[in-house]
Amino acid sequence: FDANPQEIFWVLLDACSLNVIEQCQRCYVDQEPNSQITFQTCLPSVNATTGLEAGYVFTIADSSGNGLCDDGICGSYDIMYGEEVVFESAGAFEDEQKVFLGSGLDYCPASAENDTMIISTNPTTAPPILPPTNAPTSLAPRVTPSPTTLPPSPVLCRPGLLTKFQLNMTFDANPQEVFWVLLDACTLTVMERCQGCYVDEDPNSQITFQTCLPSFNETTGLEAGYVFTMNDGGGNGLCADGVCGSYSIIYGEEVIFESDGIYEDQQRVFLGSGLTNCPGNIETDDGVQ
Repeated sequence: FDANPQEIFWVLLDACSLNVIEQCQRCYVDQEPNSQITFQTCLPSVNATTGLEAGYVFTIADSSGNGLCDDGICGSYDIMYGEEVVFESAGAFEDEQKVFLGSGLDYCPASAENDTMIISTNPTTAPPILPPTNAPTSLAPRVTPSPTTLPPSPVLCRPGLLTKFQLNMTFDANPQEVFWVLLDACTLTVMERCQGCYVDEDPNSQITFQTCLPSFNETTGLEAGYVFTMNDGGGNGLCADGVCGSYSIIYGEEVIFESDGIYEDQQRVFLGSGLTNCPGNIETDDGVQ
């Protein structure tokens, strides 16, 4: 680490499904400056859908935007995949650094209309958001939020170029367990994130987050797609002691998703075109681009 281990967090995703495989959110708040850590885990070698080599994407991020560096002195990290060191970093990045492992995006499932594998391709339709199979069958009691919180000033996004994203959330009794990330669905670039944002938030309180997102994919010129993932460190969603919070997402001017807070570790929502307009999923006269 550099002098500020508490600023570091990382996530390891399945490159095709964007499922979180491993993550470290606020793991290092008690770590000593300039200390060392080693993390190890085992990953599936084969993609369960394609039967081909699996691919992953590792993203390390620094909340202060100066990587693993502080006052001109940098830490470092390296990644072993299999028996080889596949990446070494001198720590000199800004907000984040991304590393693709295994096959990366190469062997992601092709679109449903094609029988062959398409390089750098994801499913052409976003999977639906389903509750976990062991979710409670009856609705939990709802949190009654405090009416004293004033809504934020509205974000104005330039029409035709930017689209408004808004998250409205009512917490359960443990706001500090909640974190989320908003990715570009094609590149997996982090557009917005909240890691450790709610440690000082009151139980059962409300928040609203707003931002503007590019309306179009820079590469294809078509409608942009994003994936929002809500996570809970306690593994019980926005519920505690049988009482649940909730959240909703506005994209553009429409409420596109409402959650009753009943999930486990995470819940995922695709926005805009989702994965449909990613390069490799676009139908042309010659087939798939």
